[in-house]
Amino acid sequence: MSKQMGIRFHPTDTELINYLKRFFKGELSLNQQCPIQFADIYGDQPPWEIFGANSEEKFRYFITPLKKRKIKDKRFCRTCAKETWKGQTGEDLIRRNRMGPMTGFKRNFKFETSECGQNKTWLMIEYHVADSFFKENNHIVKEDFVVCRIKKKMDKEKNVDHVMDA
Repeated sequence: MSKQMGIRFHPTDTELINYLKRFFKGELSLNQQCPIQFADIYGDQPPWEIFGANSEEKFRYFITPLKKRKIKDKRFCRTCAKETWKGQTGEDLIRRNRMGPMTGFKRNFKFETSECGQNKTWLMIEYHVADSFFKENNHIVKEDFVVCRIKKKMDKEKNVDHVMDA
């Protein structure tokens, strides 16, 4: 039996930043046909509930709000279902092209658990737009939303360093 042919959604880093910019501008409709969904990644649900148990997809994409540790704090809380998304890298710059202007940042995270038979490592790249976007579009209020690429990594997969390639 052969696999069904279809379209695979595999955007570049710059394309994901552009989706987030369209979200801030109110130009992105997060309906069922959109490959990016809205979810509270840093809420009460663990990644496997957000990802979907029946999903055969290896990657899923979500726009999610960030939550500050304290109201006036600049740092964000990345807890999820009483566990934590642990940062694996610092922020990397995203540019339109090698010498082009900076459009955003990305950072790798890892969520490990053996809860509920979910003996998996969940990998995530979190993307956020550069502050210059809000300065150029001063009518758009800066909000703490990011777009996330989440990967369900099974135990049998190799790649022991757990850093996900873009």
